[in-house]
Amino acid sequence: MRKIISFTSIIVAFSLLPTAMFAATFEHDLYFGMRGNDEVRQLQEFLAGQGLFYEKATGNFFTLTRQALIAFQQKEGITPALGYFGPLTRARVMAMLGTMPMAQEQQIALLQSQIKELQKKLADLFAMQAPTSMPVESSPAPTPLAPSVTPSPVATPEPIQELRITGTSTQPFPDTAFIPYKLGDITIKNTTTRVAAFAQFQLDIYDAMNSSLNRGKTVIFKLRNGTTTYDSLISETNFVVNSEPPPYGEAYNRRQLDVSFPVNINQNETKTISLWIENLDYVISGSLRIVMLKAYMNDGITPQGVFDVLLTR
Repeated sequence: MRKIISFTSIIVAFSLLPTAMFAATFEHDLYFGMRGNDEVRQLQEFLAGQGLFYEKATGNFFTLTRQALIAFQQKEGITPALGYFGPLTRARVMAMLGTMPMAQEQQIALLQSQIKELQKKLADLFAMQAPTSMPVESSPAPTPLAPSVTPSPVATPEPIQELRITGTSTQPFPDTAFIPYKLGDITIKNTTTRVAAFAQFQLDIYDAMNSSLNRGKTVIFKLRNGTTTYDSLISETNFVVNSEPPPYGEAYNRRQLDVSFPVNINQNETKTISLWIENLDYVISGSLRIVMLKAYMNDGITPQGVFDVLLTR
């Protein structure tokens, strides 16, 4: 009796293709205050699997999520453990999940190898249909050829259209008082179809400094249109350092500050600016961290990414 090859056999064969290559990965930095974000939800599910997060995964990044992330960073030896999901923490989580993305060439090579294996299985199945004996004086029936399977062409990705803000810097406090001191460079790349009109940045300032000289003192944050002190000044904003050190049992004082940034970034333009601080006195130990929480700008454009600078001793 001849065996029948059904479409079910083909579907089963295709089901052998691994799904890991399509697994979701973390592609962005995640931070306190984000709402309804799918990657935040995945992070919460991961932290729950680590026994560190006990609430429903909502995609909202608030206190419980940050506390669970700090506990994970401390467990994995990631410093500073401040509850910010940046490149170091993201790489560690993706390595633990086994979802580090493959290069496109590796994906294509893997898919082609699987297609060849599928062609071999189909040829074997067709060969099983050939009769075991032939009628007298009849010509042997030709063995059906396995249908060729042509891999689907790799789709050309659409041009990325986004407003991307990047800038990460970690450096020690200077050994003496300084005026001025550069905290780091910030790069803004506009690949949208519109002019990106900024108004201001909202900063999160995490003060864990051990420095009585700076308590209650006014320091100045400056944005410059370039990377040196010779570049033009965009804005300067005064900030009064907390008069008391962090409360007992707390890691830092947290404040927010709005910094004026009246700058337009044209379509397909990349601009690099710099953030400076003046009038900060000697710091014995501890850290000072400045993270972009939000950018205020024209409607219809939502920036991706943040800048994050850290001084530590």
